[in-house]
Amino acid sequence: MEDEKDQENGEEEASPTTDTSDKKDTLCGVPRKMFFCLILSHLLVIAINAGVTAGLLQSKGDDCEITTSDSSSIPSSSPSSTPTSSPSSTPTSTHIPTSAPSSIPTSTPIPTSTPMPTSVTELLATVVLPGVDVADLKETSPQYRSLKWLVVDDSRNLNIQDDAPELIERFSLVTLYFATEGENWKDGYLWLSDSSHCDWYRIVCDNNGRIADLNLRWNSIVGTLPTEIGNLNGLVGLYVDQNQLKGGIPSEIGKLQQLTFLDLRDNIFSGTIPSEIGNLKQLNELDLSSNNLSGTIPSEIGNLKQLDSLVLYRNKFSGTIPYEIGMLQQLVYLYLFENTLSGTIPTEIGNLQQLVQFYLWDNKLSGTIPSEFGNLQQLRSIFIENNILTGTIPSEIGNLQHRLYDLDFSGNVGLTGTLPEEIGQLKLISHARFCDTSLTGGLDDLAFCKFPNRDYDLELAADCGEITYSREKASHNNLDTSGVVAVIPSNRTPHY
Repeated sequence: MEDEKDQENGEEEASPTTDTSDKKDTLCGVPRKMFFCLILSHLLVIAINAGVTAGLLQSKGDDCEITTSDSSSIPSSSPSSTPTSSPSSTPTSTHIPTSAPSSIPTSTPIPTSTPMPTSVTELLATVVLPGVDVADLKETSPQYRSLKWLVVDDSRNLNIQDDAPELIERFSLVTLYFATEGENWKDGYLWLSDSSHCDWYRIVCDNNGRIADLNLRWNSIVGTLPTEIGNLNGLVGLYVDQNQLKGGIPSEIGKLQQLTFLDLRDNIFSGTIPSEIGNLKQLNELDLSSNNLSGTIPSEIGNLKQLDSLVLYRNKFSGTIPYEIGMLQQLVYLYLFENTLSGTIPTEIGNLQQLVQFYLWDNKLSGTIPSEFGNLQQLRSIFIENNILTGTIPSEIGNLQHRLYDLDFSGNVGLTGTLPEEIGQLKLISHARFCDTSLTGGLDDLAFCKFPNRDYDLELAADCGEITYSREKASHNNLDTSGVVAVIPSNRTPHY
């Protein structure tokens, strides 16, 4: 009997142990591992609904096995419904935001609440900014501000399907406006208005509504010339001279292949002349004078066969004068003075049969004066003073007797020999200057000093000072004029 009771007691003691083990392996009648998988599945559904990216979810939810070290965190029963939010133990790195950010993040400047029209995004992606992600644009950039203006403020609502050329031009002009602080221009009448940009200040369009002329000279413009200027590929004339533009000349300017006039003078542009300038084969006038440009004159200049004015003075150009300049057979005005050009004057200059004015003073040119100057039958002015030229003055200069008015070789100490008597054939000369050279000879050797109908004064001084004599007094007093001959006045004003 006692044995039976002991057996019953043993069975009663064993029974609770079995029940407890079963409870640990199940939760609410569901196997524990399956229960946690169900919980994670619910979390995945919530995360997807909240907008969390699929890649992030996958990295966090591939493995359903979750190790729980604290049994108190296990829920006592299955949830009766889908949870409304993630548990508080969810790592912060995968935190699901409950609302949109209050401001536009700098890394994604285009807000999702105001998506860009398809036409504008296509414009940026395919034409205007190829390879540039809109999300990479800074909110303060001229491109972003221009894009925002087109989307938010411009009531014309252009689209790329029907208005592609106008949309591209409008975007490029507005970018120029923001890049150069258009709000501070002296005159920006109608710019950024809802009217056609053909009506904006100093813009002229052709019969097809394409921009043909952009003239913003002397308009208190600062900042930089944006690359988008290259999108105005119908331009014939671009004038932004006499402002305070800085930075480099964008290489995209080479896309303006209809351009005939490019005037960037009197700014503070720096850097080099882009080689793409050689693409402007319709160009008649190129004026980059009075800037801070440096480097060499690109050989691609020789591609500009229609050029009649090459104006590069008062910069910091160095290196040699490219011989390709001799290919510019329509060239009339060549102004390279006040740079640091070195090397020799290329003999190919003699090919410039239309050349009228040749200004090279204040450089570091060496070598001799090319005899090919005698081929330039249209030449009226030669100013090559203050270089380091050597040798003699070629007698072929006398061939220019029917045109030449001004001649200045002074400040070249290395020039030697006597003044060639052929210079006396220059019957139209009004200014001839040879002071501060090693030349010999005098006024009595020059026939042009004896023409009775000439009305000019003669400057005669060994140091090229201020002593001035009348022609008659000089010729009748046998003054020693060796090495110093000058006829004044001088007219050095560039004409083009």
